Amino acid sequence: MPGSAAERRFRNVDLRMKTCSCGRWQTRQFPCEHALSVYLHFERIHAAPYAICDLASYWYLLLVSCYLTYFLVLTLPTPEAQP
Repeated sequence: MPGSAAERRFRNVDLRMKTCSCGRWQTRQFPCEHALSVYLHFERIHAAPYAICDLASYWYLLLVSCYLTYFLVLTLPTPEAQP
């Protein structure tokens, strides 16, 4: 039965294929909470099979790096602002 309590509780996560049965990982191109939970479980029990940054898509990481670069450039103090 779609939407049942059991269906909402359990998700199929494939870290290698970067998929989750909830569909959010594929849509956002960034790991959903289910994928992060699986990753943290593997990391706690034994070495995680992937680096955490390998779970996000290239485009998502590029967007984050552009955002951080833009943010850092805007917040750096100018020489005039220093006493």
